Amino acid sequence: MRCLLAVLAILLALPDAIQARVNRKHTETPLGPFPPEVHDSAMVSPDGRRIAYVKKSDGREMVVLDSQPQKAYDRAAALEFSPDGKWLAYAASSGGKWFIVVNGREEAPHDRVGPPVFAPDSRRLAYVAMRPDGNRVVVVNGKPGQPYAPVFQGRIVFSPDSRRIAYGGRTAKGWRLVVDEQPGKPYEYLGSSTGIHFNSDSTRVAMAALLSKKWRVVVDGQEQKPYDNIGDLAFSPDGRRLAYAACSGKKWQVVIDG
Repeated sequence: MRCLLAVLAILLALPDAIQARVNRKHTETPLGPFPPEVHDSAMVSPDGRRIAYVKKSDGREMVVLDSQPQKAYDRAAALEFSPDGKWLAYAASSGGKWFIVVNGREEAPHDRVGPPVFAPDSRRLAYVAMRPDGNRVVVVNGKPGQPYAPVFQGRIVFSPDSRRIAYGGRTAKGWRLVVDEQPGKPYEYLGSSTGIHFNSDSTRVAMAALLSKKWRVVVDGQEQKPYDNIGDLAFSPDGRRLAYAACSGKKWQVVIDG
C-alpha cells in the first residue's frame, strides 16, 4: 500500500510538460448566414462537399446547387444526391406535369413521380411514375418497366452490388414482389414494416408476405412457415443465413434459417 501511495504521489507531482503539446494550425471558412430556405430543404452530399436546397421566388421554386440557382419550376422537391456526390436528382413540376431532373437534365414528363433512388454505385437511378391511366411504373435510367396499380408504398430497393432491383407491385390477382422486372407469386399484402432485403452478395432476396391471413417470410420465392406476425428480418454478414422475429398467438420467437 505504501508503494502504491508513493507511485500516485509521484505521478500527481509530475509537471504538465510530461505531455507533449501540439500546436494545431487551422483555418475557418464561414458558411453563413444561410437564407431561411436552407433550414427547410437543405441536402448535403454524402462526401460533405456539396449542398443543395429549394428556393422560392415570385411564386416559383428553384433548386440552388453549390450557390448556383437552377431552372425555376412550379414545384421542386425530393432532393437526392448520388452516393458518390456527383449527381443531384429531384422531382419538379411544370404545366401540370412532373418529371425527375438529374444534374439539370429533365427526364420524360409524367402525371406524378416519386422520389429518386440511386443505386449504391451511383450509376443507376430509379423512381416511380404514374401514367395517364393511373397505373404506376418503375423507371430505371429513363426506361419504364411493367405497369402496376400501384407500386408498393413507392419503395424501390437496389441490391448491394447495384445490379439488381426489387419492388412490390399490385396486379388484379394481388401483390407481387418484382425482382429484376420478373413478378413473383401474388399475395394479399407485402410486409410494410419489414421491407425488402437483399443479402450481402446480392444473390438472395427476402420479404414478408400475407397469405390466408397468415404472415410468412418468402426467400427467393420459397415460402417459410406461416405466423401471426413477422418482425424485423436480417441476413447474416456473409449472406448465407437469415433470421427474423415471428409471433404465434402471444409468443414471439427468433427464427433462424427457417
